[in-house]
Amino acid sequence: MLFEYLCGGELFTYLRNAGQFADSTCLFYAAEITSALDYLHSLSIVYRDLKPENLLLDKDGHLKLTDFGFAKRLEDRSCNIDLYSPLEQKTQTYNIQQHTDDKNDDKKMIDDKCSLNS
Repeated sequence: MLFEYLCGGELFTYLRNAGQFADSTCLFYAAEITSALDYLHSLSIVYRDLKPENLLLDKDGHLKLTDFGFAKRLEDRSCNIDLYSPLEQKTQTYNIQQHTDDKNDDKKMIDDKCSLNS
């Protein structure tokens, strides 16, 4: 698969050179990441490799997610989460719970987010 050329490089490089980002920069990148993950979730795709090395910047400074090797398309209404440990690999299944608005008496549904309940 080919990906467009992103001349900004990795977010990791900028973070390593800066040591830490200003609050406004953190808010900007957090909003960009949240927007990208929200879009993927709307397509029933779970991105499972979020780290600064997988966040590339375009010429305008906007982020793009890369490395979808661990991404997973959800086929049903449950999340399968792989928990890795050095000695063994475990898989646990959690139900997706529909969140409700507690302030609303009729418990109007807000959205279908993945809720991890053990």
